Amino acid sequence: MVGYSNDIDWLDSAAFECLLLDRLTRGNRTDGMFNQLHNDHGQMAERLGLVAATRTTVYRAPRRTRPK
Repeated sequence: MVGYSNDIDWLDSAAFECLLLDRLTRGNRTDGMFNQLHNDHGQMAERLGLVAATRTTVYRAPRRTRPK
């Protein structure tokens, strides 16, 4: 299961889901797919609050902290 922990615009969601579908079709393990998405598109994953869950593990994009 993949989702977002933040309220997001549908266009941002659609764009990121195209990236996600590309990774899913490559047959990578979930942890590898999540890490690759975060490495390649980290800012977007963090802004959306990307969360991916399997039967045994939950992967979350780290939340960005705003400078004070």
